[in-house]
Amino acid sequence: MIRKLLIILSVSLLILFIIPACSSGSGDNDAGLDGNSNDGDAGNNGDISDAEDGGVDAGDLVGDPGASDGGDTGADGGADSGADGGADTGADTGGDENTATKELTMWLFSSNNDGEVNFDPDTYPTFATGATVTLTPVPGQNNMFPFWLGFDRADVVDNGDDTYAITMNADKDLMAVFAEIAAIGVEQTGPVNKHGNILYRFDAVAGSEYEIVYADGTADAYVNVAYDEAGEFYGSHVDDYFIEGPGSKTLTAQGSAFYVEVADWGGEYSEGGTFSLTVNGEINGPEINLKDPDLANLMSGATLQLEIDKDGGPAAFVFTIENIGDASLTLEGAAPDFVVISTSDPIAITDQPDAATIVAAGQDTFTATVTPDGSETSYSATFSIDNNDPDSGEDPFTFTLQVSATSPAVEVFSENFEGDGTLTGLDSGNSWVMSADNAVDPLLVDDTGTYDKVQQGIYSARLGTPESTTPDSKEPRTDNDPPGGNEHSGLLVNLTISQNSTMTFWYWVETEDNYDTIWDYLGVFIDGAVLDENKFALTTSDPDHIWRQASVSIPAGTTEIEFKYVKDVNMTEYEDCAWIDSIVVTED
Repeated sequence: MIRKLLIILSVSLLILFIIPACSSGSGDNDAGLDGNSNDGDAGNNGDISDAEDGGVDAGDLVGDPGASDGGDTGADGGADSGADGGADTGADTGGDENTATKELTMWLFSSNNDGEVNFDPDTYPTFATGATVTLTPVPGQNNMFPFWLGFDRADVVDNGDDTYAITMNADKDLMAVFAEIAAIGVEQTGPVNKHGNILYRFDAVAGSEYEIVYADGTADAYVNVAYDEAGEFYGSHVDDYFIEGPGSKTLTAQGSAFYVEVADWGGEYSEGGTFSLTVNGEINGPEINLKDPDLANLMSGATLQLEIDKDGGPAAFVFTIENIGDASLTLEGAAPDFVVISTSDPIAITDQPDAATIVAAGQDTFTATVTPDGSETSYSATFSIDNNDPDSGEDPFTFTLQVSATSPAVEVFSENFEGDGTLTGLDSGNSWVMSADNAVDPLLVDDTGTYDKVQQGIYSARLGTPESTTPDSKEPRTDNDPPGGNEHSGLLVNLTISQNSTMTFWYWVETEDNYDTIWDYLGVFIDGAVLDENKFALTTSDPDHIWRQASVSIPAGTTEIEFKYVKDVNMTEYEDCAWIDSIVVTED
């Protein structure tokens, strides 16, 4: 079973609330990506699972320096001794209803890096005591898996076949780390958000100096730490390579690669954004760097996934071979076939590089053409480029191209809210009207205000309570400025479509933290009714203020689609608003 690490992150959000994330200057022994201030219990959280356990506290994997639970009040029959640091000293007489299992916690604090983990046996997050669990990290496109972090990473055994094993003799604290491949001298840019550190891998020449140059773009971010190939910090302290704002620091490479982490400060209203990171330094000899058709770096051994129209005829994809080294790069295949592939039908090289030699700082291209047969299917081919790059794993440089041939979705409606800032002045020409039961009219807001969120373009639609929707109000809501009871703010459009369709849209919502019941929410009402799955709100397990994409099913025929922010009379938190943008309806 594949568990998305972003989902795993959500499972751990209780811990994120208790332990500050991504704290530079921490006192832990594996700071950085784990983001824990002390990597034990923070404050008096103490025994996270004392209400159920019958022995070792899940919260006490590493003891707190001077923290105290003050005693268990749950199903434990005994009491803690007061000084946290290991097992409860009291005799738990309440028993443990789940003595046959222990929980493996997988925290990922680099959610902007793409990757997945498979578990065997398929019982995550609990496994039988004594069981050996096989972990298979699966890096996403242009990412690689360098190492594990966490208290128990020393317990992980490398099986030598890209899988790892850990024996469940106690609760385990692990973090799967993925890193995006980057090149010396090539600028890297965001985005990054408050729960989304991003890690970059740079090839290096051992003993050479490298300058880490950083500057904020739109993100309030910073360079957090630098790691060696084993996941240990460069320098004597976690702060040694901390860079806040424009600046640089220099490190001496201890091996053939090092890793640089960028993080966001992560305030309550952190929106993330872009930054600039460039590492400059020595490249010993030729250095091949391959860019995919979107000009993104592609690492050797990676898999590139593309989509084409099954009825669209041949599709050509241009790849760029760069030599970012300081000596000539030689393509060593039999001329003129410098790039070879494992299959010639329906994927073929239709334009080879022009020459066998690419000078330092030069580049050349080749073209792969996919000719679909008219059916919905997928094609795959492995590419190989023999060259004289001395780096391990890049001679030959290989990658797999996977192409999905499908029928493109038929778009029947779209709305980006661009125009003159009014519902009657939209470029799309769509006819939107205010909801009939509005207590407050929605606004189209631009991207210039501190709290005005726009997913794309200049404008988005903001729905909310009176104080938060007035044009001059940019401040978050407070308990001293409560909304009226049962307020609504919405807008709607009537669509006539010939077949069942799917509407996707982007939303940003700031509500009170909801528990089992959704009190305040952005709802998508279909012909006046809203399903629970079409209510979007902040929950205690998912507290981020960020843009998210959602989809809603739309039936064939004429349908009234209404976006409405619903606020009850009680608790006020954050801005009590919702923003929507980039609405698209496509036929199923």
